[in-house]
Amino acid sequence: MAFIKKLSRKLGTISDDIKILLQQLSPDRLDALSEALFDLENLADLHNWLKNIDEQ
Repeated sequence: MAFIKKLSRKLGTISDDIKILLQQLSPDRLDALSEALFDLENLADLHNWLKNIDEQ
């Protein structure tokens, strides 16, 4: 998945658990994450985004 490569480039190594979660995201959620990417500064931000995905 090309998007995971972009996340890795910005945030560092993405764990396999997070990769699995990302691969399960719907197209709408992936679109939301692509917009949020500019606000994410580290892996903790990504984890928090994924944890709170239902609130978005």
